[in-house]
Amino acid sequence: MLLSSELSEITDKLCSGSFNEAASGVAMLDTVLRSLVPAIKNSRTSGAHDARLAEFLACQDSFQLNMASALLSAYTTLLESGNSTSTILVANRSLQGLLLIHSPSRNIFSRKCAMRTVLSFLEPSYPSYSTEVCVSVVSLLVHILLKKHGQYESFRGLRRTTACDSTSSVRRARPVDYRADFTV
Repeated sequence: MLLSSELSEITDKLCSGSFNEAASGVAMLDTVLRSLVPAIKNSRTSGAHDARLAEFLACQDSFQLNMASALLSAYTTLLESGNSTSTILVANRSLQGLLLIHSPSRNIFSRKCAMRTVLSFLEPSYPSYSTEVCVSVVSLLVHILLKKHGQYESFRGLRRTTACDSTSSVRRARPVDYRADFTV
């Protein structure tokens, strides 16, 4: 299957409005991104270009196949579903990776509705609100905000982010050591 066809199928799933379809799309995107990791590492160390990675990046420049935009659509579905912690964590990790390899996708977060959607996961009233989700969202915000700080602050983002740490309603299943592991 051509990568563009695969990304089209993923986009359809992410934008479907169905939790099961969106979760399937997130898993499929995660698989595609993981398959690109060796090519990304190789291009950074040796400068070699990989055809599949080049095709993926070219697809990100198109409106129809931009995975960051499709993930944003899936976030709305995940917010509405309420109980989607593991899917949110994978979606956030995928979006972090996308923003690292295709920085123009950050431009999506210049839109107020996009930043509002991401910040919604930090609201204590969100059913899947947990330390894991908060840490994942904060890490995602770091990736987004490398160049988009103004939009973040217009929604009192810092206040919401720091509230995550101090809110007593954060449900903790067990102590977890969280390490932010990303490269800029």
